[in-house]
Amino acid sequence: MPRVEPRLDLIGRGIATHPESIQELQDEIARKERANAPKPKKPFKKVIREKSQEKLGGE
Repeated sequence: MPRVEPRLDLIGRGIATHPESIQELQDEIARKERANAPKPKKPFKKVIREKSQEKLGGE
């Protein structure tokens, strides 16, 4: 029968880390940062309208 180690012994020591799990954690952090980003100062519709007016000659 395999020996069962308490999970607390593995946490914080880097024993169970591998590149895939580290990448998953970094991806999760990036997703959370994007989800909690502040609202833009100008609505997208207004930015597009301004850009189109610049291209049309400032009508």
